[in-house]
Amino acid sequence: QRSKWWQDEKIKADLRLAPEQTARIEEIFETAFAKMKDIFDDLGRREEQLSNLISGNDVTEAQVLKQADQVEAARSSMSKARTLMLFRMRRVLSADQRAKLAEIQKAHDRERGPGRPPERTPTDR
Repeated sequence: QRSKWWQDEKIKADLRLAPEQTARIEEIFETAFAKMKDIFDDLGRREEQLSNLISGNDVTEAQVLKQADQVEAARSSMSKARTLMLFRMRRVLSADQRAKLAEIQKAHDRERGPGRPPERTPTDR
């Protein structure tokens, strides 16, 4: 599980995060995480149903496509919920804090090395 950047003491100090900001970001995360967990569970169920359909013998293309649409709708909901969470977190930060967080993220990505996908933070959007 990825650490919560807003609880990292070095990042908090570098950004000069106020306790109220940290608390607000945590609140945003917890609220969004609960919703995303529900969506993630739903997505898992829908993917399993799709897999079962594909494995079935008496299944039509229309049934498979309908289930695939449901899987993609759940995936889209997950993405939207995550994007909204990141947007809300970003709004808690000042412009200077957002710029500093972007610098921290770039340095972190460089440390991870080439060929590794960057981790995502509130600066992604």
